[in-house]
Amino acid sequence: MIHFAYRYTATNARNQEVKGVVFAENEDLAYAHIKQSSMRARQIQFSLEATFSHWLSGGQMPRKELIRFYRVLARRFRSGRPIIDTLESASSFVRDDALRQGAVLMGQRMLDGAPIHEAMVAAGFPRIHAMSIRAADGSGDHGEAFKRLADEIERESRLAKGIASAMRTPKLLAGFMYIALFMATYFLAPMPEEFMKEMGKRPDPMQEAYFAVSHALHANLAIWGSLYMAAPVLLIAFGHRVRFARVLDAWPAWRQMSEKSDHGTCWTAFAMLYQAGIPPYECATVVASAARRPDTHESFAHFARLLTAGQTVSMSVTRSAFPDFVTSGVAAAEESGGSLSVALQEFTRELAEEVEEATARVQSNMQVVSILLGSVMLLVFAYLTLFPILAASVPG
Repeated sequence: MIHFAYRYTATNARNQEVKGVVFAENEDLAYAHIKQSSMRARQIQFSLEATFSHWLSGGQMPRKELIRFYRVLARRFRSGRPIIDTLESASSFVRDDALRQGAVLMGQRMLDGAPIHEAMVAAGFPRIHAMSIRAADGSGDHGEAFKRLADEIERESRLAKGIASAMRTPKLLAGFMYIALFMATYFLAPMPEEFMKEMGKRPDPMQEAYFAVSHALHANLAIWGSLYMAAPVLLIAFGHRVRFARVLDAWPAWRQMSEKSDHGTCWTAFAMLYQAGIPPYECATVVASAARRPDTHESFAHFARLLTAGQTVSMSVTRSAFPDFVTSGVAAAEESGGSLSVALQEFTRELAEEVEEATARVQSNMQVVSILLGSVMLLVFAYLTLFPILAASVPG
């Protein structure tokens, strides 16, 4: 379902003015969301800028902003100051629209008497984060829970940066190649075509098709140019839904990195929830909903069902189609004889080290891919621009 952004001005239960952005399928539902948050909307207006930004992010709250937000909440809890004041003033230190709106809604739900973790879920925060905070309800140490959550997201962010770094050069080359192909088709293609005509040479089928595209581009530059440039924008906007990363699973090094990264995050969350006394089947259910990869989600969902049926953790893992590195790691943790949560945390630390090694291998491979991609780019342009001129220059 596509959501649009609406900027609003409203009055909360304490008759204070609240400004923010709400995301909904249409304006009527936007009003409904504001009303459900115990606020009375006074003005609401569609925002194209916020909508486009929301689509580009895939509707996700940015990690960097979440880390800062959770650290602020951790310090606020530790100082003993009212958390509501921080949530209501979130606009002063939160830049992202979705996170700012989440803070406002979280504060409104807490004013209505909802526990912190329920307010987080209602406000659109990741459920796995809310469950991590719920784990602190018994001890009351929400400050430490928010700090630990921020530390874990920061670790995930470092891994994500490593993966993004590996992909940066190929993406830049692909982008340059995409723009250069358009410029060459419009400005350069007519020159070798005209030269071949003068020399009485006939282009081969691929070159002929390339020249035909150039004619179409010159005849309707506004239409074809807009469509050509809109393609990458749409790809970025909807890439989160299409999940192009699945295609890369055919590359063993990428798949290994992706699997270990996802399982490292999921098993770290499972260990945190389990240590807080949440039943294993509930831990697995929450973690399953947060998994990025479909196969990881299915494994944790099956894992949860087996735990609900009374199976042990290691037996359930063995029967849930987890990768071998997970099966052996969890079995070793359960057989260690000590605290399972501590042993699982040790397993996740080892897994994090393996992810860093796998990321380094992908980065090394990406350097080779970048060289190959650059070589292909040069050959393509040479074939479409220089080769026709050289071929036409040869007698016979």
